[in-house]
Amino acid sequence: MSLSWIATAGADVIYVGPNGNDNRSTNRAKNRNTPFRTIERGFSAASPGDVVRVLDGRYDGLVYLQGNGRRNAQITLKSDNLHGARIFGSIQSDGLS
Repeated sequence: MSLSWIATAGADVIYVGPNGNDNRSTNRAKNRNTPFRTIERGFSAASPGDVVRVLDGRYDGLVYLQGNGRRNAQITLKSDNLHGARIFGSIQSDGLS
C-alpha cells in the first residue's frame, strides 16, 4: 500500500490518532486535535479524494480497510511523520489497489 501524498482540490483531511475517539463526528475528526481512534474509522468516514492522516503512535491489531475511493478520486492514507505511525498487527483490504 502506498502512503504517498496526493493533493486533490477540495479534498478533506481526516485525522486518526492513538488517543482519539471513534464515536465523534467526521466533522470533528477533520481537526488534528480531535482525531478518530482507529485507522478503519478514519478510512470508512473518508469520501473519494480525501486524505486520512495517521498521527504518530502505535496502532495494534487488525486494520481492515474497505475501498470508498474511485479510480480518479482515491483515498490517500498518509502517516503524519515518516515512521511515526506504527501498525502492530495485520492489514486487510477489500476493493483496494
